[in-house]
Amino acid sequence: MVKNGSMVTLNKKEVENLINNECKKRLGISAKEFLQKREHGKLAKSTAVHDIEMLLKLA
Repeated sequence: MVKNGSMVTLNKKEVENLINNECKKRLGISAKEFLQKREHGKLAKSTAVHDIEMLLKLA
């Protein structure tokens, strides 16, 4: 992680860890399981799902 004033830059591994941690904390599943469920339309719409989908755009 690199801080530049108020901006933080994450490398690919740090972004993957962030997404995995958010999935575990907010949904109780891994990022891998999140992606599988998402692919098969098995995720209920929720704020947590929406937020994690936004994080996926960073990956």
